[in-house]
Amino acid sequence: MDEEEVSVMPVPEMVKLEDMSIEELTELIATLEGNIVRARKMITSKLKVRGDAEQVFG
Repeated sequence: MDEEEVSVMPVPEMVKLEDMSIEELTELIATLEGNIVRARKMITSKLKVRGDAEQVFG
């Protein structure tokens, strides 16, 4: 699956974990871990762009 095709639904700040099933908790963790990977890739990409811009514009 292409990363651009993934629908990302924001997770509320205060999720009532005690009301979630084990399966729901497992899915939540997988979603959050996936978002962390995507965020790290975006940071790497933005740092590269910043570095390229700094080389050009000093």
